[in-house]
Amino acid sequence: MTGDGVSGVGVQLAELLAARDLRRSRQLDFLERYRLPLLSLTVVSPVPVKRSERVERVFAAAASQASLIAAGANWAVRARSETHARTGPELLMAVDAPPLELKAALVTLEDSHPWGRLFDLDVVTASGPLSRAEVGSSVRSCLVCAQPAAACARGQAHSAGELDSAIAAIMGRTAAVRRKCAGLTVESLGALAAEALRFEVRLAPKPGLVDVWNSGAHSDCELRTFLASADALQPWFCELARTATSADWTPAVAQELGRGAEASMFAATGGVNTHKGAIYVLGWLCVAAAQVLTTGGGTLADVLDQLAGLTSPLLTAWVAELGAVAASTNGERAYRSLGMTGVRGEAASGLATVRQFALPAWRQAAELGWAEDDAGLAALVALMRGCADTTLIARGGSTALQAVQRWAVDCPLSDPAVLRQELSRADSEFSPSRWSPGASADLLAATWFLTQLENHFGGQNGHDMAETSSGTAVIQPWVGHPFWND
Repeated sequence: MTGDGVSGVGVQLAELLAARDLRRSRQLDFLERYRLPLLSLTVVSPVPVKRSERVERVFAAAASQASLIAAGANWAVRARSETHARTGPELLMAVDAPPLELKAALVTLEDSHPWGRLFDLDVVTASGPLSRAEVGSSVRSCLVCAQPAAACARGQAHSAGELDSAIAAIMGRTAAVRRKCAGLTVESLGALAAEALRFEVRLAPKPGLVDVWNSGAHSDCELRTFLASADALQPWFCELARTATSADWTPAVAQELGRGAEASMFAATGGVNTHKGAIYVLGWLCVAAAQVLTTGGGTLADVLDQLAGLTSPLLTAWVAELGAVAASTNGERAYRSLGMTGVRGEAASGLATVRQFALPAWRQAAELGWAEDDAGLAALVALMRGCADTTLIARGGSTALQAVQRWAVDCPLSDPAVLRQELSRADSEFSPSRWSPGASADLLAATWFLTQLENHFGGQNGHDMAETSSGTAVIQPWVGHPFWND
């Protein structure tokens, strides 16, 4: 991995031209198949290295923000293609939206986001790409000077060093973005849930976990496996949210949809379990959020109370059933041997671990002006401090859980650059040991989902009080996990 845009192996012109031709071929294929305007995302990187840590961070931020725009406007994304090659990451989406409205929204994103000058967001139709002028916007200026960017690029007016310094300055604008999802609807909840999975897997570095740079402790899957899983799950999340407000809805309906989602996941991944825990927590979050949203009011705390009310009976029934059958899954074995209730217990508590650890860490990072991905890394470490991670138990027993929790407690959360260095170092220890904090990763996706709901509701809404109204869990400073704080 390279941390800047200059070091590393540069890409040759022939590779760039081939990548451009391949991108155009994909666009033509999407236009022919879906007959919809295309959102095409690449990263502005006028330096020799086209794929670096910095480029991937910009791409991830732009991809998530573009998905939020579509969800907020209730524009359906009919197809997606995401690649991460040496020539740079690319995203293509067929969006059921008026082309000029989509272009205007993306131009606004480019012009308003702290890193937006590095976003290259095009809208492509059968007649070709739409220009900024068609939505009343001016051409983009050079990264270094005030001249039009195209003119400076043609004349190679600036050195690679000047361009890299300009990009570094833009990346220094790390204030987190709070996009109020004013148009959030029941129909768009499923899109948010799927994007939460993409946010989690793109985030890097994550010790032992799959991300944009490596497969961590996993030998049976990689980034594209997780992206394929997220794509396959999105329709199921949408259906869970939609049916949650129907007159004939019952918990059994949701459970049946959850089983369908799992089957689609396994079909998309060739039998690999990428998101089984996330299906449970995000699926029930979609149901709970849909039911709260349709009341016309509500808060984030109401969503989590609803989640607890929906899933507590399921936890009780699951525990009772385990008394009559042999344990066959990692979750069942963890409960039998250690009393861990896993993702079922997390949901039934109203996501107490997320509220106690992840959301406070995320909010503190945001208040300090950290970028959203840095806030996500801080939240992940906070989760690893407090989560009774059944994936770690399955892979390394109590020894792995204790070691990871001790590491997380000692991991510094005061500076994002230091945090990233420590996460990279930890990956070199966790991955060879096959330690994968997968449950923490699932809860991180849930955390991102909740931050978007929080933005929709317009703030914390008293959610960081000591209890939810149902009293499901107490929020208090972290004092250690009982596995090793005896």
